[in-house]
This record gives sequence, structure tokens and C-alpha cells, in this order.
Amino acid sequence: MEEQKGGLLVVLAHPDDESMGTGGLILRHTRAGVATHLICATYGEAGWMGKPPGAKKENLPEIRAKELEEAASALALNRVELWDYPDGGVSQSDSQEITQRIWEEISKLRPRAVVGWGPDGGYGHPDHSSTARRCRWPRATTPCLYSRRRRSMSSSSSTRTR
Repeated sequence: MEEQKGGLLVVLAHPDDESMGTGGLILRHTRAGVATHLICATYGEAGWMGKPPGAKKENLPEIRAKELEEAASALALNRVELWDYPDGGVSQSDSQEITQRIWEEISKLRPRAVVGWGPDGGYGHPDHSSTARRCRWPRATTPCLYSRRRRSMSSSSSTRTR
């Protein structure tokens, strides 16, 4: 199957965001032959709800990286960039550096779209919101798409907006 030029770049904060937040979208595109790349800003070492028996907290970054590797394989991602910003501390990290790194990847990959969390971080998570803000650029020609929760209680579906 021939890959479409441009493809998709997914920019998220933690390992597991690619599965819980955008897994269906990623799989739909990779199955259609669309080159799909992921940037994950942290190892997710601070906010994990469980660990394998016998694992220690200091092993969580390695465990989360392995989980991300397995998810990337299942989702057929073309490439994963796993960065080492502190989990729970993306908003306190150098925002200019993060923005620059994201835009270097955008310039290199030239995706048709960049996908990530919306301004509310999906459910208010500060790392999600902070990562989303780093994807914006005044001269952007690549659309940044994100999921936004509807405020109506009668509708639980997400919408994609630019």
C-alpha cells in the first residue's frame, strides 16, 4: 500500500494518550496507508495507575516506554519521538524549546495535519493543555486538529475543529 505524502503528526503528553485519546484516529489512518508519526513529550512517569508485580517507581519510565513501543506497534505508527520532559511539569518546562522542537518535526515531516489535545487538555490535565499550546504557531499553514468535549450533557461525542 502506498503511503500518502504529508501524513499525520500526533503530538501528545504521555504514553497511553495515543491509545486512549487518539487510538481510533491513528489506526484508521495507518490502515489507510497514511504515514503517521507520534511525539510524546514525557515518559509519563508520575501519573500511572498501576505497575507490574514487583516493579519499582524508579522503573516506571522504562516500563511506560516499553508500553508505548508496544502500542506504537499495535497502531502501526511509522515513528515515535519520546521526549524527556517531566511528567506533570510540561507547563513549567521551556515552552519556547518545546515549541521549537515540535515545529522542527513539522518542518521535517510536512504533515497534512497535526493532531493533539485541545486547549482544555481533554479533561483539564495541565500537561495535555500545555502540549496543545506548544503546537500553535502564528504562521502555521498546517491545520492543528483536536478533540473538544462538547459542553452539552446530551452529547458525548467529540468534534474535530481547526
